[in-house]
Amino acid sequence: MPGTCNRTGILVRSVVITGVGLVGCLGSDARTTWKRLLNGEQGYNAGEPVARAVEITAVRARAIALVERACREALVDAGLEYRQAESGVVIGSSRGLQADLETGYLRNPLAAGPAAPASAVAKLVGSGGPTSALACACATGAWSIGLGYRWVGWGLCERVIVGATDAAITPLNLAGFRKAGTLASGQCRPFDRRRDGFTLAEGAAVLVLEAQSLAEARSARPYARIRGFAAANDAYHPTAPRPDGEGLARVLRQCFKEAGIGADEIDGVIAHGTGTSLNDAVEAAVIERIYGAAVPVSACKGSLGHSLGASSAIEAVLGCLALRTGWLPPIVGLTDPAFELDFVCTARPSHPKMLMLHSLGFGGQNTALLLSSWS
Repeated sequence: MPGTCNRTGILVRSVVITGVGLVGCLGSDARTTWKRLLNGEQGYNAGEPVARAVEITAVRARAIALVERACREALVDAGLEYRQAESGVVIGSSRGLQADLETGYLRNPLAAGPAAPASAVAKLVGSGGPTSALACACATGAWSIGLGYRWVGWGLCERVIVGATDAAITPLNLAGFRKAGTLASGQCRPFDRRRDGFTLAEGAAVLVLEAQSLAEARSARPYARIRGFAAANDAYHPTAPRPDGEGLARVLRQCFKEAGIGADEIDGVIAHGTGTSLNDAVEAAVIERIYGAAVPVSACKGSLGHSLGASSAIEAVLGCLALRTGWLPPIVGLTDPAFELDFVCTARPSHPKMLMLHSLGFGGQNTALLLSSWS
């Protein structure tokens, strides 16, 4: 497909996703996670405040161990060698190596920042291209994908390794979220009347983005095409979303405009769905206002927990698998919906062609990522 021109007249090339990798509490790879998610499984024990990633034995630099495993899976999945010298790298983390700082393994706070995982991935793949490390609260993963999408679309890179990682189950984070009243007392229940918070999780996801022309030249089979991305800050409150949801609504309108489509063309929404009282209410109101009550709505944190900055990258991988397989994943924990929307409560064979992914982060971060099927 030929590129299109953006508002500045710069040619934007078609960007596709050719490989995915995922590590979380449901599995150490994307396929295992997807199978268990469709089965409605939960990766943590109800009543416990945390959901740890499986089969990861690293005690130190756990965030790096998570993202390196996801990166290796994504490269193999894309049919690429580990060493990708010409690839760009965008890896985000909302907490970096904070866990190592708290345990005393790291003494220098500067070494614990979000740059550490990005640097580790750049070293792993031998990247000689541009590298960026982002920290945008819970929207970090989506922001990383969006930046990589721009780099490829604008011709800065032919290929970019993108994603996010967080291993933020630490005493300080648990104390902070308890103080804020955002941790669930039992099961995380997105959009349910009994929702009272999220389960803090760890995980990582990596995606391989390529110019469509490059993917076609090497006969790769993409999962999806990125049709649009938008981000904005609602400038309202350090932790709470703007009550009218205008921050999220604004980025959705921007994303639709970039893609040249309307909200009625969306076949499903993968919602942020944290299970907190305020966040879910705001997001549900925006969904009804922008799409209408009939759009299918999925959310994954009831099963996977909330892995902070990594969560939106993980959800992007799951969006790719939904487009590839034709199934929408269920909202685990939702039994008594608090809103009149078409929530996906059991895995649904709907063969979606266009999915919108929402992210809402502390500090007013809002992102919209639009994926379309390849076939």
